[in-house]
Amino acid sequence: MTAIKPTPYAALAQAKTSANALRYPHPPEKKPVAANETAFIWGDPHIAGADGDRFDVNKVGKFNLLEDKGVKFNADFRKFTDKSAATIIRATDLEVDGKKIKIDVNAKVTIDGKELQSNTYKAWGGDNQISKLRNGNVLIDTGEYTILVASEGSAKNKFLNASVSSGKHGVSADGVAPKGLLGETFDADAVKQTKPKKNLESYQVGVKPAAPKPSTPKPTTPTTPKPTTPKPTTPKPSTPKPATPDIKSWFDQFVALLKQLFGNFGK
Repeated sequence: MTAIKPTPYAALAQAKTSANALRYPHPPEKKPVAANETAFIWGDPHIAGADGDRFDVNKVGKFNLLEDKGVKFNADFRKFTDKSAATIIRATDLEVDGKKIKIDVNAKVTIDGKELQSNTYKAWGGDNQISKLRNGNVLIDTGEYTILVASEGSAKNKFLNASVSSGKHGVSADGVAPKGLLGETFDADAVKQTKPKKNLESYQVGVKPAAPKPSTPKPTTPTTPKPTTPKPTTPKPSTPKPATPDIKSWFDQFVALLKQLFGNFGK
């Protein structure tokens, strides 16, 4: 089959398109970070992170679960019973696009102090909305995250479980990486954490992390040199060398002695 040759106009248009593609290249699309992932917190409390991290948090206080652009999600950890060492979530509070939301252990929801009735929802600021379902579960949609808070347990010992899910655009499309005990597990790494990435105090709301103690150098004791007692040196006795006799002087003395004894035999 014979290929159809492009007309001069078509060839010119194709050349312009190729030239524009070279002059104005499209930026490569960024792969979403941790898209369509979910992190859970439940029970006393156990955490299953978005990327497979698993650890427990057994401490009393208010802790940050998620913090990102336009959203904060905190949980109040309290003892399960007075005699129990285990802790559970008794209440949560959120701030979404300026709205303050509180959810207690009975799934009572208030928005800026006004109660939200069951089987109703409220929307504000674009994608933000909150729904209270018939079963008592509360669903908050921020556009970037979907947060579910559920009331569990018996009538006397109720507690809250929660989950945070990311959407198809991931968690960094707005240029801000999430923080918090759950938020930091949306890091798309291959490391399965068995404990929080930082000290627990770093996630506690209203508590400043303890500053590292400055290391005080230990004073060094100057070393006093020990006095050295010089050892007495005993001079070695020097044996005087016998004087070497003068041969010529000895011979003259011997000749003089012979002259005295025998007279002048040379005359």
